[in-house]
Amino acid sequence: MSETRIIYSEPVDYFPKEIREKTWPELFMDSDRYNEIARTVLSSMIDNSEENIVFSPYSIYALLTLISYSTAGITKDEVTEFLKNDESKGIDTFSVADRNLKQTKGFINANAVIVNKDYKDHIRNEYKDDIKDKMGAEVFSSENIVSEVNKWVKDRTKGMVPEIADDSMSEIVAGLINAVSFIAKWEKTYDYFDVYDEVFTNIDNAEIEVSMMHSTEEYYTENERFKGFIKDYKNGEFSFIGLLPKETGKDYLIESIKTLNVSALYSNATEEEVVASLPAYKIRYGSDLSEILKLNGIKEVFKDNADFSPMSVTIPLKLEKIIHKAYIEVDKNGTKAGAATMGALECGAASGFKERKVVDLNRPFVYAIVHKKTQLPVFLGVVNEL
Repeated sequence: MSETRIIYSEPVDYFPKEIREKTWPELFMDSDRYNEIARTVLSSMIDNSEENIVFSPYSIYALLTLISYSTAGITKDEVTEFLKNDESKGIDTFSVADRNLKQTKGFINANAVIVNKDYKDHIRNEYKDDIKDKMGAEVFSSENIVSEVNKWVKDRTKGMVPEIADDSMSEIVAGLINAVSFIAKWEKTYDYFDVYDEVFTNIDNAEIEVSMMHSTEEYYTENERFKGFIKDYKNGEFSFIGLLPKETGKDYLIESIKTLNVSALYSNATEEEVVASLPAYKIRYGSDLSEILKLNGIKEVFKDNADFSPMSVTIPLKLEKIIHKAYIEVDKNGTKAGAATMGALECGAASGFKERKVVDLNRPFVYAIVHKKTQLPVFLGVVNEL
């Protein structure tokens, strides 16, 4: 695993490192922990299903950060421990990533707390100001919370996630929500003769004819489990990374994901010619993250005695569940992807000739959309079948 990286946001990049660390300690970030959370979630998802997967580690991280600002005591401690945000050491991965991502084109991130109108007077004004200041989150009430939540999510994801709440949530107190969207064209587009039908072997070994896109890329990455290529999007701010397991089979794929560090694979890429094949695909995926989080130490937020006192001291609150939904479409023109994460609150109780590398994604593979400056995967997933 790569060592922890420290990223600084403009304009403090211009100051010497020792001054930056002393003056802006809040600008530390732990990319290793972010990647650890990403693979923990992905491992759990693929353990329980052979379907295609897409999710946004960034959206999940942002929602959990919002929850940490909404809680206190042991409830808060469990969330911050999971995130490994250490105020004493100035580690605040979300703030650093958010500060950098706000400067990019094509990626949109938004946070909100939508409150059932019957409970709007129970939300503390200090809380509203705090999360607006720390996360840019808007807080507002609605007469029809399910409809309002879904409208907000659909708008922020540009229609890629049309809904996240259902009628079973009509009586919840509030929805804590993060939504992200990404739309970008390839830096080097595919010509019509670069795209033709080939065979893709699904996770169950069934063979299917798919539209395969072929290109020669400039960056190759490899470790003991994966080999892959990097393909840039326009504007130079994001990259697609396709990772092919070195051996076939679901068991090998699952074991490989348990060691996955996308940022390390991205940063360790070498500049060498690689012949790449990438199938066009669309994936829509949803998951309840509650059990994953409980198994990883976040338990108090779901209990009747959860401490949401920063948000309200007049009614007991607890999380009913945390839902994540995402969509991605990859084709010859580029990529568009959207994701939303919602916590439903209820009353609680080189030179010379070299042999070219080849990465043919013609069987199950892992992929990610990586923000180049922070090297964090903002979307991550697995294609198991087409």
